[in-house]
Amino acid sequence: MGIRLKHSNTIDCGGQEVCFELVRRSRVTRNVYLELAEDGGLRVVAPRRMSERSVRRFLQHSPQFVLDFLARAHEKRQKKPFYRYREGEQHLYLGCLYSLELTQAARSLEPCVFNGRTIPLTVRSLEPDAVRDALRRWYRVQAMLHFQQRLEHFSREAAWTSGRVPPLRLRRMKRTMGSCSRSGNITMNPHMMKAPAWLLDYVIAHEVCHLKEHNHGPGFYRLMDGLYPDWRAARAQLRQDWLIYQAD
Repeated sequence: MGIRLKHSNTIDCGGQEVCFELVRRSRVTRNVYLELAEDGGLRVVAPRRMSERSVRRFLQHSPQFVLDFLARAHEKRQKKPFYRYREGEQHLYLGCLYSLELTQAARSLEPCVFNGRTIPLTVRSLEPDAVRDALRRWYRVQAMLHFQQRLEHFSREAAWTSGRVPPLRLRRMKRTMGSCSRSGNITMNPHMMKAPAWLLDYVIAHEVCHLKEHNHGPGFYRLMDGLYPDWRAARAQLRQDWLIYQAD
């Protein structure tokens, strides 16, 4: 949960005035992060204890970095797909596009298993909201099957789990791909089912490493190097494409 300051802030970036909103989140404890706000402006996420003066100093130290971030973020947002939820429209599943195959029925049925050709949905109505809801349910079914299988795989590979497979939960989240609680519950975002399988494996391996190292320190990354050596490439790719996968 972020705490937003009500007043707006401005900073001079090489002669260009940039407005930003300052947000503080409890999970952010060390570094400052930049985000593109819903209105297209700059959002700066900072630790609770960092002063506004320190945030400004960080931004003023790298004005070109700020401008480059905004340019890239706007370019990514333009690539974000817009869906109409109708017969034949293509949607992502494990990194590939498949057409929606809609069957109208009077009563709601369990979401269909993927048939390898289309995304089959049974809907009460052909209205976009009904199709969208059916598609969300379909993704959840596929997510639970796929994530559970891969979680079992990485739990067997990780010596620190002693073969124990942690409880798996699903939750749609705007910014988070996966998480691991202090009690050892792993939560995965069903949006991830739109990404290629190797990126899903990265997120699952990431959370399994958090079962032992609940931080992002050197020990955590040593675990990642052993459990999923390609994590750097996967992280970079996921950061680049995340807006596409979370489109809804």
